[in-house]
Amino acid sequence: MTTPENMAERNARVARARQLIGEISIPYPPQIELKVALDELRHTAVLTRGRPQRGVHLFGPSFAGKTTAAREHSKHVLATEEHPPGAVPIALATIDPEGSLASVATDILRSLGEPRPDKGSAALRWERVWNSLPERKVQILILDEFQRTTRRPTMSPVIAAKVQDLMEGGLCAVAFLGLEKAHDVFHTASDLSNRLDVPVTMSQLQWADDEDRKMFTDFVSRYDQALADAGIVSLHSGLADDEQQLQLLHEASNGLIGQFCRIVETAAISVVRNKYSCISREDLADAVDDWSIANRRIAYNPFRDGEK
Repeated sequence: MTTPENMAERNARVARARQLIGEISIPYPPQIELKVALDELRHTAVLTRGRPQRGVHLFGPSFAGKTTAAREHSKHVLATEEHPPGAVPIALATIDPEGSLASVATDILRSLGEPRPDKGSAALRWERVWNSLPERKVQILILDEFQRTTRRPTMSPVIAAKVQDLMEGGLCAVAFLGLEKAHDVFHTASDLSNRLDVPVTMSQLQWADDEDRKMFTDFVSRYDQALADAGIVSLHSGLADDEQQLQLLHEASNGLIGQFCRIVETAAISVVRNKYSCISREDLADAVDDWSIANRRIAYNPFRDGEK
């Protein structure tokens, strides 16, 4: 019988596991490529400040690891380099679903830590952006979820022009992250496209591709080890030891590292909740039911289909 005391202990155990899982960081090649591109652009911006700046873009599926890589790189720069008080060398702005001219300016001001970022008209907010970027010594501005600017097609070219003005004015470099739909913005803003470097790619990993399969296998193995090293599970689960199970995991996660992590996180939390020693195949099957199918990431369970 579960008592209130037992419930409290279990909840605390699960909460701690969630915290530890959230601290796991295992970059894989496409994420590393993005971090390198961001840092090359950032250092170039420092050397060419005051001159027209360049940009880079990465548009791909959800759960590919774009935002995670950008956040991790931003934290790394802040933790390992010295910057003047109040400086924001990397500003990571997430575009609001509204995707309007005013809201994009607000998003940028918020990423800079400016007070009352939504104060004033759209024109006034963009003026504040123009002044704040050099004041905060921004080297690169990352605009995440950039596809949201396509919500209002008539405004997309205007927003693109505003961002281009910042780049042409030599204020900072700009990186654009988002879903494939974000390409629509550049179709209507060819001048902004001219300022972009070679795009970074981060797509679904294909099981039939030897390099992709090796990349996925390596990531799964390291993630499995990280769960054990952190004490989230008491035994190594061998997630990458069985090729058939590995292929099922790949299929269930649609070849996306982010979806794989959520499936395994769901399974790991179940293990912690029930005080099991490691993640079993049945735990993975349950996790696909509970997370992937419930969130409509996949319409069937590869683990269950094999049992029919």
